[in-house]
Amino acid sequence: KVRTIDKEHYIIVGGADWNSFNGMKALPEFKDDRVIYTFHFYDPHTFTHQGASWARMDRITGIPFPYDEARMPELPPDATPEEREKIENYRNVGTIEAVTQFFDQYAEFSRERNAPVYCGEFGCFAPFAKREERVNWYTIVVKLLSERNIARTSWDYYGSFGIFDFKKLMERDK
Repeated sequence: KVRTIDKEHYIIVGGADWNSFNGMKALPEFKDDRVIYTFHFYDPHTFTHQGASWARMDRITGIPFPYDEARMPELPPDATPEEREKIENYRNVGTIEAVTQFFDQYAEFSRERNAPVYCGEFGCFAPFAKREERVNWYTIVVKLLSERNIARTSWDYYGSFGIFDFKKLMERDK
C-alpha cells in the first residue's frame, strides 16, 4: 500500500524476533527495487549482554571475545540451567568463525533476494565487558560488515552500549 502513495523512497523492512535473521528470512520477497531488509546484531549474545539483568545475564561477567577457554569465568556454584547453557555453548558461538558465518548468511540473503541488507543495530553492553574485548568485538564486526558491503548503525555512542566513554570525553574536553 505504501507504493500507491510513494514510489520514490526506499522502504526498510525488518522481521520478527528483534529483527533476527530468521525473522528477516520469513519476510516476503518484495518485488520492489527500493526495499532494504534490516537486521540487528548482538552476537555472541553471551558476550554482548554479559552482566545485563534484563537478559538474565547479571551473574555472567568476565566473558572474553573471542572465546578463550583459559580466560572463561567460573560459573556460579548455584548456576541455573540457562546460565550453564550460555557458558557451555559459548565455545561454539563465541568464535570469530561463528560471527563470520552470521554475516555470511546475511550477505547470501542479500544475493538471493537481490536486495541490500542493513544492520540497523549492533552493539555490546559496556559496563561488564572489558574495554579491550569490546574494541576487539567492534573491530571484527565492522570489518566483517564492511567486507560484505553491509551498511550499519551502532546502537549508541555514549550510553550503556556506547563505543565511547562519555565521562572520560567530557573530562578531557574541560
